[in-house]
Amino acid sequence: MARGTLTKDAILDAAVALADAEGLEALSMRRLGTQLGVEAMSLYNHVANKDELLRGIVDRVWAALDLALDEPDWRVALHRLCGSGHRAMLAHRWFFQLPVAMGGPARMRVIDATLAHLDHGRIPDELAFHALHVLDGHVFGYTWQDLGFTGVPTSGPAVEEAVAQLDAANLPHLVAHAMQHVSNHPPGDGFVVGLDLLLDGLARSQNGAPMYVTQTLETPDGPFTIIERGGVVVGAGWTGSVDEVATRSGIQPDAVAAGSCTSASAVLAYYAGDSGAVASVPVAPQGTEFRERVWEVLRTIPAGETRTYGEVAAELGTPSASRAVGAACGANVVALFVPCHRVMGASGALTGFAWGVETKKSLLGREGSLARV
Repeated sequence: MARGTLTKDAILDAAVALADAEGLEALSMRRLGTQLGVEAMSLYNHVANKDELLRGIVDRVWAALDLALDEPDWRVALHRLCGSGHRAMLAHRWFFQLPVAMGGPARMRVIDATLAHLDHGRIPDELAFHALHVLDGHVFGYTWQDLGFTGVPTSGPAVEEAVAQLDAANLPHLVAHAMQHVSNHPPGDGFVVGLDLLLDGLARSQNGAPMYVTQTLETPDGPFTIIERGGVVVGAGWTGSVDEVATRSGIQPDAVAAGSCTSASAVLAYYAGDSGAVASVPVAPQGTEFRERVWEVLRTIPAGETRTYGEVAAELGTPSASRAVGAACGANVVALFVPCHRVMGASGALTGFAWGVETKKSLLGREGSLARV
């Protein structure tokens, strides 16, 4: 290359091509000069040092992103922006060998565009602050994982043999997941599915509306606090502390605002004598698959009846899992709506209850089952 035609852009183009072809380890000023047909020292007229060169090629990756500034739909825009970032990083495997904070003007434009789309979506500022980093984390993390699994076989005799060697008795969920990889891969692109899950959560906070609403009721058993998301109960318990219920439910307390919960009328009806009023209230407690199965079974126990931990375990097809059922009851974050108070010890003892044994005794007495315990 003639000296007069050497530019910073030409240097960065050659550096990206060399790193793509031979890896970041092959990228040196001397090697780059050879590729360009110039002395290595002449490169320093355009890039101050190796660090500036590396920052420059990272910024070239960021410059490849579609900022989607012409897109009026904030969700579509973020799919375009994040999706293009995913593809750009996949195209340059060396990207993840360099510090995440590297970059320059193009990186700044990506950040600004992301925030602009969140603003157009009317995402509250305090939530957009975290959303920016979460979206970054999804793009970085999913892409890094994709690169790590590049070339790893997902089918064939060797894979099937590896899955067969897993301890299905102790790792049943892992084995089921592995089989999905081998023979029953769910439809959809995992990157897109994950991004949609994030955007769904953000969409619930549009127009400045809180993601969660809480209401505390006075009951004969003391204050009862409910937390709902979109009319679905995600947290409940006998306390006047919203923070306590939120924390137990894995919810950030500052994402909860006081308001009216749709399930409040069912709770008041329960305490007015209609013990079945809470049975049909929609709930969405978050837990492991086993615990969620336990909670589903508990919701089928009618008011006025009880079950032992062993009976619940047997109903689940895991008769030896009575301790795990007990742990699931202890982890129940939507008390009353998922009636873990109706589960007893093998001897009929009341056993423990997250909101106090006296509350459990009161509930069972109200439902007419205490005399049979």
